[in-house]
Amino acid sequence: MFFGLPGALARTLDPQTEADPVATIFTFLVLFGCWIGHVPYFSLLADRHYCNEDVLLVGETGEKGRKGHCLGPIEYLLKQ
Repeated sequence: MFFGLPGALARTLDPQTEADPVATIFTFLVLFGCWIGHVPYFSLLADRHYCNEDVLLVGETGEKGRKGHCLGPIEYLLKQ
């Protein structure tokens, strides 16, 4: 799971954020799919499969509930 660009991104951001590296990877994949849009696809039989994904981050709630901490750095990166 920690291979390629998403894995490198998670390893780079890990020391600088409290976000879970797995959540960082999933957030990147979902936002990247949204960023490239509903145009590129691959075909499997008669179906088109687009790059749009859904993810639900679930975990124990801490004192401050930081499940959204992985979103900010990824949004910043993709806006650049």
